[in-house]
Amino acid sequence: ESVLAIPGQVNLSSGKHIFAEILSAGAANSHPGFLSAGHAFMDAAKASGELQVRSLKPGDRFAPLGMDGKSMKLSDFLINTKVPRELRHRWPLVCQAGMILWVPGFRISDAARITESTMQVVHLWVE
Repeated sequence: ESVLAIPGQVNLSSGKHIFAEILSAGAANSHPGFLSAGHAFMDAAKASGELQVRSLKPGDRFAPLGMDGKSMKLSDFLINTKVPRELRHRWPLVCQAGMILWVPGFRISDAARITESTMQVVHLWVE
């Protein structure tokens, strides 16, 4: 498990990095990666302070954006999104206080979604 400060970065075992920054809601909305799966944009009021980057743990659950807050087993989510079996156990997850906020390359948590009242946005990306 690694700590991801905002702003900051974490090095992944794959040689890639997860980066974090704060943007205004307007800057996030016009960002070229706004609709890209390689980028995550979350309400800074809901995803603030230090985040943790870790891998899958038994019993992990995830409430993906678009499921109205309903959660599912993370293992089922990874199967449904076609993550190869050999990669699932080491797929990076961005969490806060035990809750999964982002599965990089796929979706953010419904709990961290941007709303009309969002003022600042946490922008995460992998490269």
